[in-house]
Amino acid sequence: MRTLASSARQKLPSSENSSLNQLLTNACILAKEKAEAQFEKLIAALDSVGLRTEARDGANGSVLVFVTVRSEQKLIGEVYRSR
Repeated sequence: MRTLASSARQKLPSSENSSLNQLLTNACILAKEKAEAQFEKLIAALDSVGLRTEARDGANGSVLVFVTVRSEQKLIGEVYRSR
C-alpha cells in the first residue's frame, strides 16, 4: 500500500522531492522530541505521587510503562489531598 508521502514524492520533480524529504524528516524529529517530552512529563508526574515506574520496549514502537506503589502512605496522602 502506498502512502500519501510516497505518492507525493513520485509526482514531484527531484528538487521538490528533496525538499519534501527534508520536510518529512524534520516532522519526524519534532514528533519524536514531543513524544520524549511527554514521556518524561508522565514519568515525573507518576514519581511525584509516590509511584515507581519501569519502561520497556513494546511492539511496533510502543513503550510499556509498569507502575508499582513505592510508598503506600504517600499514595494515601496524595489521594486524600486530591479530594
